[in-house]
Amino acid sequence: MTKYITDLIDTLKERKAGIKKNLVLWKDLPVTEKIVEDAVKELQTIDDEITDLIDALQQKRMQARTLVKAKETGLLAQTDSLAIGLHTADPTKLNEYGIKLRKPAEAKPLPAKSVIDSITDDDDGEGFVITIVSQGEIPDFFEIEKGMAPNADDKVLAPPYPFYKATKKLTITDDDVLKGKRYFYRVRAVNATGAGEWSEAVSRVQ
Repeated sequence: MTKYITDLIDTLKERKAGIKKNLVLWKDLPVTEKIVEDAVKELQTIDDEITDLIDALQQKRMQARTLVKAKETGLLAQTDSLAIGLHTADPTKLNEYGIKLRKPAEAKPLPAKSVIDSITDDDDGEGFVITIVSQGEIPDFFEIEKGMAPNADDKVLAPPYPFYKATKKLTITDDDVLKGKRYFYRVRAVNATGAGEWSEAVSRVQ
């Protein structure tokens, strides 16, 4: 339904109702109940025609979308495939068909080597605060390994260590430490392509 038409139809129906209740007064006037009723019918007819046209247009649009999809996945895809096969030796010929070959996606490089900038005692004296520095583009996440030396005086603990955690944060807190023990940490950055190089191990005793 078309609103501006239906609004006028509703208004004219109200006027017609008023005329009908006062027919004696309207008897010899140029506007009659029938004239108003005929106008309402005329407006209703054209509104119905518009509605039918809108429905028909919607159906045609649906037919067009279906047809376009069929031609894209059928005729067009077949034509492109044949043209690409015919001109494998000279892909520049595809320009004559208006075919543009997609450039192969370049793999994202592995993330640069990250480093552990510092390990400090947590403010409450329990655990460490570990700060990571990402060299270059921020990766998807970091992997951290953590190892505990047999003795606090051991300044070297050869990796690899057990996996500790994966995180997107540049600063993390590790509360799972024992007093008087030396802990070693190392980190590497990871993105969709893979993992970067492990950092140098950094250690601290609480």
